[in-house]
Amino acid sequence: MKEPILCYVKGPWAYFTTQPLKKQWGDDWDDAPYEHNAGEPYGPGYFHYCDERGSVKNERDWNADGTPKWEIIKVAWDGDFDTPDHYAINTNWSVRNINSKYIPWLESASFMNKRILIWAGTKFSVFKRLIKKGGGKVYVEEP
Repeated sequence: MKEPILCYVKGPWAYFTTQPLKKQWGDDWDDAPYEHNAGEPYGPGYFHYCDERGSVKNERDWNADGTPKWEIIKVAWDGDFDTPDHYAINTNWSVRNINSKYIPWLESASFMNKRILIWAGTKFSVFKRLIKKGGGKVYVEEP
């Protein structure tokens, strides 16, 4: 699988997907304000369809050996960063807007006179580096 990219942030949690950002979806990701509507990203197998015999299928998310073609990774982060809803009770953005890069998912306070912006689609390795650069930490579950 390719390196996961940022697709959603909620509180101290950042979610990454290994599928293209435009394909990733979650509950009410097209509704604003995102902070009162959106749910976590859907993982493989969330959407099911039935074949002509009524059998549940979701072949597009699974390889022939039963392993998922893509995955969602959830990590905790800590640091002096603000999410889009920091300055408003009800923002004008949906997750779709944020993932279309209208606004970054995370923005640091001024760091050496320069803000750190973390946008949707940021690779996980870059996310870790930017959080650390802003004085924060990323926590990942051990396998």
